[in-house]
Amino acid sequence: MKNLSLLSLFLLGLTFVPSPLVESKPVENHSNISHLKQYLEDIGPTKTIKEGEFKSGEHETKGIVRLVQAESGRYYLEFDNSFATDKGPDLFVVLHRDDDVLASSSSPNYPLEKEDYYMVSPLLEIKGKQRYILPGNFDFSDYPSIAIWCRQFNATFGAAYLEPISR
Repeated sequence: MKNLSLLSLFLLGLTFVPSPLVESKPVENHSNISHLKQYLEDIGPTKTIKEGEFKSGEHETKGIVRLVQAESGRYYLEFDNSFATDKGPDLFVVLHRDDDVLASSSSPNYPLEKEDYYMVSPLLEIKGKQRYILPGNFDFSDYPSIAIWCRQFNATFGAAYLEPISR
């Protein structure tokens, strides 16, 4: 009987102790962030192929984005230091088939149709310089724009048209 009451007290005590396995904040799925962050390190000289300026959609989004090619032939999307957007759940960097992502959708959410975008990666940071590697065989002519998109609510935070650079 004594062992049973000690066990009952122990189990009751567990209900009042926060579990280290339960997080109170939402967990974001950023499975490859450490892999992607390494591309901010030296990739050698790059050539800018396209460039655009983010425009706000559902949330304020600003900064410059560039499509660059390294000497190795690999393509990357680079956000400059002025990039900023609002914090949100489930944010992704996507390439989009329309020149003007925001005009091709409706306010206030600017939802995207699944067949109109290519998901590049989860957004690494809501501010500052960052780089995303793109597949080597990717056809950029099909995707002239980029967007910061919330998958959970199908809401476009901001977008930029990637204008070809003539040099």
